Amino acid sequence: MRLSRSPRCPSLRCSLLPRRRTRRPSCLTTVESSRDGERGARDLRDGDEAEPRSSLWPSQLLATAASGAALGPLCDSLHSRHGVLRYEPPTLRVDFLDLETTWWTPVLFAVAGVILGAGLPFLDEKLSASTSSASTSSPSSSPPPSSPPPAPSSAPDLFDRGWPLTLLSISAFVLIYFFSAVGGEQGQSPEWLPPALWLCSASLFAAADGTPQGLFLAAAAALAGPGVEFFLIEALHLYRYADESFLGTFPAWIAAVYFAGGPAVGALGRRVRAELVKKSGEKSLRER
Repeated sequence: MRLSRSPRCPSLRCSLLPRRRTRRPSCLTTVESSRDGERGARDLRDGDEAEPRSSLWPSQLLATAASGAALGPLCDSLHSRHGVLRYEPPTLRVDFLDLETTWWTPVLFAVAGVILGAGLPFLDEKLSASTSSASTSSPSSSPPPSSPPPAPSSAPDLFDRGWPLTLLSISAFVLIYFFSAVGGEQGQSPEWLPPALWLCSASLFAAADGTPQGLFLAAAAALAGPGVEFFLIEALHLYRYADESFLGTFPAWIAAVYFAGGPAVGALGRRVRAELVKKSGEKSLRER
């Protein structure tokens, strides 16, 4: 007697055959891949920070001090050339630059360059670090555990404007200095000169900076600068302004010039900081 083949036989036969084991990723492999991803993200995030950024501050201080000592007397010679101020002897003259200065003038401008050129990047990095720590501690903004954390932008990337705008900012500051020298020549400061200089300085700040920390340093320079000059003039008798309309010591527009120095020198300090961080990252990558 011939048995008929049931249509269910193939399925029954397949069910009786040994099953092939599918390879599932183990928990250990998943954890290791996750760790590798986090390690790679950490390398990408900290690849330019193999050398601690604190070790870059001596170079930052040296560069900003040198730039202040070089640029400051050149700008200040505009005032002495147009009779805005007169130094007490002994003075130093550089004929081919038509520059009159003293031995202590580059020192003061070097200190100002350090305060503005290093102080602003320092505040940038502190604010950037506090902002990034606050965002990572927030549970709503934390990424999934399986994905690597994104690399945060560093302070030089956030606030640096690049060389073109930095050089334009410094040029605008020199023009404001020249405008004050020509407008206040021989102590003849017209009434429109202070508001005009303040308008130029505020425009420079809006174009080159616009940050709260930049406003803080620019306002501090506008207040501290005349205060230092008051001490140099009244206590040490090192020089005199031809226009003594403000406090019987200096012209009323001098604070606007100091305010303009904040965004200009600060932009240079940010540019120097970004270059130092970039070179440090390139050096660490070459060493790897």
